[in-house]
Parts: sequence; C-alpha cells; structure tokens
Amino acid sequence: MFETSKDILNLVLAISIVGISIFICWLLYYIIASIKKIHNTLNLFQKALGSFNDLMINAKKKLQSSAAYFKLAGMLVGKIAEEIKNRNIKKRKINTKNSRNKKTKDSKNKR
Repeated sequence: MFETSKDILNLVLAISIVGISIFICWLLYYIIASIKKIHNTLNLFQKALGSFNDLMINAKKKLQSSAAYFKLAGMLVGKIAEEIKNRNIKKRKINTKNSRNKKTKDSKNKR
C-alpha cells in the first residue's frame, strides 16, 4: 500500500484537503443561513415600516380633513363667545341705567 514516504504525504494531503473542504462547506452553510435570517428579518422590518408609513399617511389625511372641521368649530365657538360677551355688556348697561334711575328716583323721593 505505502511504498514510500511520498505516498504517506499524498495521503495526508488528501485527507487534509477533504477536511478543509468539509470545514469550508460547513462554514458556507452557516454563513448562508445567517444571511437568510438577516434577509428575513429585514423583510419583516420593511413590511412593518411600510405598515407604519401607511398608518401615518391615513392619520395625516384624517387630521387634514378633521382640521377643517376643527377650524369651523373654533370659529363657531369664537362667535358664540363674542355673542355672550355682547349680551353681558348689554345687560350691564341696562343694569347700570336702571340703578342710576333708581338712585335718582330715591333721591327725589327723599326730598
């Protein structure tokens, strides 16, 4: 089987090459599996980011349409507040006129 030391060297080289080949295949398998997991994770993240983006776009549209209603409601509340203020001012004017008239009538009655 082995006639010279060169035959033993060739056998050892062949076994070493087979061992290195098996190690490289094993290493490539785990590198490829890791890259696949990273790819799947990135796809999942991309889908989640897309869903979040869609949610933000929908929320923005709803807020823009609602903003018109809020502006209208704000104007309405402002008008109501202004009207209440005007009524209070009118009531105060009437009350002050009535109280002045009472004071003048009371002072005339005392004399």
